[in-house]
Amino acid sequence: MNELTAKEQHWPGLIVGGVMALIPSFDRFSELGDPSHWPLQLGWSLFALTLIVYSFVKFKQKIVIPNLLLVWIALALWSFFGYFLTDIHAISEWKLASFRYLGYAAFLFLGSNFKEQKGIVHPFIANTIVGFGAIISIYYLIDFSTTNNALTEPYGVTGLMGHKNFNASAIAITIPITVLMVYKSQKNKSLYLFILFLGVISIILTQTRSIVLAGLISVIITTFSGWRPSKKVWIAFASIVFIATAILSQPKIQERLLDPTNLKIRGIFWGHSLDMLESSPVHGIGSGQWRIVFPKYGLEGTNPSVAEGITSEVRPHNDFLWILSENGIIGFGLFTFFFIFLWISWLKKIRENKSIDQYASGAVLVIVTTYSFFEFPIERMAIYGPFMLIAGSIINKEIKSINFVTKKFIYPVIIMFLLSLSYASFKAIEADRQNQIVLEKNSNRDAKNIGKSVDNAINSWNELDRYGNPLIYFSGMGSMFGEAQKSNTGKFGPRNFIKAEKFFMEALKIHPNHVVTLFQLGSLYSYRGEFNKAEKTYQTLLKISPRHPGGQIAYAKNLLELDKPEESARVLISAFLNPAQYKTENYVKTVIRALRRCPKNTSHNGLKKIIKNRDNLNDQDLFNQFQAFKANKKKERNS
Repeated sequence: MNELTAKEQHWPGLIVGGVMALIPSFDRFSELGDPSHWPLQLGWSLFALTLIVYSFVKFKQKIVIPNLLLVWIALALWSFFGYFLTDIHAISEWKLASFRYLGYAAFLFLGSNFKEQKGIVHPFIANTIVGFGAIISIYYLIDFSTTNNALTEPYGVTGLMGHKNFNASAIAITIPITVLMVYKSQKNKSLYLFILFLGVISIILTQTRSIVLAGLISVIITTFSGWRPSKKVWIAFASIVFIATAILSQPKIQERLLDPTNLKIRGIFWGHSLDMLESSPVHGIGSGQWRIVFPKYGLEGTNPSVAEGITSEVRPHNDFLWILSENGIIGFGLFTFFFIFLWISWLKKIRENKSIDQYASGAVLVIVTTYSFFEFPIERMAIYGPFMLIAGSIINKEIKSINFVTKKFIYPVIIMFLLSLSYASFKAIEADRQNQIVLEKNSNRDAKNIGKSVDNAINSWNELDRYGNPLIYFSGMGSMFGEAQKSNTGKFGPRNFIKAEKFFMEALKIHPNHVVTLFQLGSLYSYRGEFNKAEKTYQTLLKISPRHPGGQIAYAKNLLELDKPEESARVLISAFLNPAQYKTENYVKTVIRALRRCPKNTSHNGLKKIIKNRDNLNDQDLFNQFQAFKANKKKERNS
């Protein structure tokens, strides 16, 4: 397509990119649960839509339909088709994921056609990407400088993206393009060098291991493919290594970076993803359903907040396994095929033309590919928007136009893709805003208004909050709060909480493995005196999350009501609680009741020793003896 003038290629692109980076800080979006997610998806989709319309009006030559674009569209359509092949629990999650894939196809088309001569990244797009990264870097550095203990506790620095890893990945994708502009610009070289310096320093300060690894691999691959940095670049690189070494030399930082906990937890994610594939090898479990199915395979070994249901894991931190588990072998084949042949296209280009343009686009490809094995770039428009634009420039020279597809036909289709993505983003933003109200009402136990806020929020685009809780669950909580607050006696039977039970059952249809709903449903049965139902519910809960603190204590109490003190004591022995919970009145009383009533002929040797002289011990001493036994047992396990 025709080039924009040199005057148009510089500041307009930087300004547009900078404005898009600032979208999460706009008042309309800043108070959302994840202000950098859906608002940025909306912003980038509108940016792409504007360029598509502009190119349709201004440019006259034949358009390019790369084969890999058809592959990606096939992946998106397969995602939609999954609705008919598998059990989709959360329709909203399926729609949001599928429309995202469809929108990325439009970005790929745009990158393939909105280009400079010789098939390289258009200067306006390049400057937009650079401006985007520049503002994210500046904002992160300002936030870093005003956050206490930011160097040793980088998770406290939220930046524009809301999380250090999101900031690092969004900046990383722009670094190669900034390097490209350093080489191609004469008048503004110093500006681009300054932006490059800010970006690299920001990434170092985030201490995001996967991004640093991706960056190192990109430098190695582009160097081996023929890139020979200038002397100034090598000096800058040496300076960066020196700064990074100085930062990483601090013991606290080294201890955190070398901590294998995150990798172990990722092992759980990846293992469960393969379990999902085994259950549905061809079509997968359905787009957007990973967060629903994951708890089914067990939450033991995850973070305590996840095990208790305070928050949830929503993706496996590996895009290839994510696609494999949700879209099966066919979806995985399309996704992998896309990357393999994108790599082949780049390798062909680099042999033919060893230019900085090809090295920069190759570096972007390396970063995204590497990062895809450890995180979830496919979810974040801040990464995949620029990536698909660059990917389009990689493949467009290799593929001829498809003659039977006319401009008048394909442009409306691409515009429809982007309008669909924009609409989905708008609905997600609206949902996030409504969900904030629901969470606030629930936190305040505002029984009168919880149900109303859920009714206003819930629809086919909005069934879960950002923590993975089904919205209808909150209706159940509101109903329970309201009925309990109206009770004069505080005693309940089978006729109580009927409405709340119905809401919880509906929540379990959307999220069958939701531990918080299961816990509250068990409590509901316990309040009503239906201890057998409560027992089964708690067993289901603890099968999913064996170390659920509230569930363990509630199950132990419920067993006492069923006259099963030995089973209750065994549960309490294995209960995994933090020190603060050991001091709660609820826990202490439950332990003492179980020990006092436990039969002397128990087959549990540890219990025998604890209760042997219980008649001569007061409650506190008996409890202390039990706790000492638990502590010794924990030491034995650790050793």
